[in-house]
Amino acid sequence: MAVSISSVALAGTNPTSFVEIGTCGTSLAAGASCSLYVGFKPASAAALSATLNVTDNATGSPQHVTLTGSGTAAPILKLSATSLAFPTTLHGKTSTTKAVTLTNSGTAIMTLSSITLKGTNPTDFVELNTCGPTLAPAAACTAYIAFKPAAAGAFTATLSITDNGASSPQSVALSGTGN
Repeated sequence: MAVSISSVALAGTNPTSFVEIGTCGTSLAAGASCSLYVGFKPASAAALSATLNVTDNATGSPQHVTLTGSGTAAPILKLSATSLAFPTTLHGKTSTTKAVTLTNSGTAIMTLSSITLKGTNPTDFVELNTCGPTLAPAAACTAYIAFKPAAAGAFTATLSITDNGASSPQSVALSGTGN
């Protein structure tokens, strides 16, 4: 006899910390099988649990599978600015510097893979930073950026920061006009 599946759902204490992907349709022939895959995406650094419920017309419905997992601490990079606009600067000269503070507001050590200039005109900007390869929780470092246009015109670039945080890479838009 075929089994009719009316729903597959996550429930319990922390259902949003799990994700379900299945290959089961609404009917399962006698002797056949299908697969339900469950992933863990912790919402916090804690012990988390949920239940996978399969509602069908079989004896004992709904069927329950208990899900548990432990989320780990994560680094979170906060930037003091997401854009910097530089004053008009004579081409060949360097503007005054502007600073962007990078702060690890998470609870785990952050690994900084790279801090680079990218985008349309990265060579028209200069970057120097005080950041090491890691950033402890609550610690901060600073990236200093200056505008050094090679010619007259409008220039843009991006300061790109790559790290082991969930929001990586992060960027700061840079703009300036050379005259």
